[in-house]
Amino acid sequence: MILINSPLSDHKQIYLEINKIKPPPRACCQYEAIDYRKYYDHVEQELPKLTNGDYAQLENVIKMCLDISKVRKTKILNPPQKDWINQKIILEINERNLLWVRHKDNPHEESLKEEFTKKRQHVAKLIQETRDQYHYKEFTKCSTKPKKMWTLIKTLAANKFACNSFPDKLDIDSLAVTDPFNICQTFNKYFANIGPQLAECIPNYYHNNFHRALPQVTPSKNCISSFEPCTEKEILNIILKLESSCSVGLDGLSTKAIKSIRNLICNKLTECFNGLICDGIFPNTLKIAKVTPIYKSGSNTDPGNYRPISHYCPPSIVKNFRKSFTHKITKLSTHD
Repeated sequence: MILINSPLSDHKQIYLEINKIKPPPRACCQYEAIDYRKYYDHVEQELPKLTNGDYAQLENVIKMCLDISKVRKTKILNPPQKDWINQKIILEINERNLLWVRHKDNPHEESLKEEFTKKRQHVAKLIQETRDQYHYKEFTKCSTKPKKMWTLIKTLAANKFACNSFPDKLDIDSLAVTDPFNICQTFNKYFANIGPQLAECIPNYYHNNFHRALPQVTPSKNCISSFEPCTEKEILNIILKLESSCSVGLDGLSTKAIKSIRNLICNKLTECFNGLICDGIFPNTLKIAKVTPIYKSGSNTDPGNYRPISHYCPPSIVKNFRKSFTHKITKLSTHD
């Protein structure tokens, strides 16, 4: 800053020179993305090496091609924006606040009080209508996406205190289990064996002849071996109808990853599905589910006082098989 004396005036002139200040850089983060061109080429090279009808090989090849096709990318994190508060609401709130200041300075002026009351009611109604319209649009977007629906509900509910039902220890045969890994294994063992244990409590009278327990059961002429084999056209149509925005299953394969190579794997996938139907054996990798133990009542160290809640995220391949299998069952039932 420089002070300049001038004979033209008795006031001192000030000369300022301000350097340019760089704005603060935007926050960035790195993430992994899939180069679908490389992914397609890798799958195209590896598929001829597979054995026909072997689902385990097909799954491993797809996962391997996904892993080697991942690239690192950087994206800019934009600041969060307000959800339903728009410029119109802000202007109305400012006008209401100005009226409140005027009313506070002149409390005995009835016309000013009435004007402020009307403006306050108008702003409250505008806020309510705008918020309702915003929530309606958000819920409509998630009407066919349960996972996004629950995420939206949790966001709107804004629960600050989440209850963690995972126990610090479990008492098994007078022994305390405190290691988190061993606690998970204990729950897995208990939930997997509770069914057979309860079945042993059923009298043998019903074990030998289940028709006594289920008198309305009628034998069916149809079995899995009577199903018509899957066709490539059928599997391709099912893949095309899957939603690309669905979440990734526990196998790590997204619907988009399956869709991008549908023309390559359609033949192999059809052979795998037909093999599963003929053998009657479902791959173990497609049976995995994420189970959360929810505490009910009683001692929190007893695994019997927890209810297993399965967060089953079906893989994209399971969705294909399930839709094909459902179609065949429906077709058989209509013929009966």
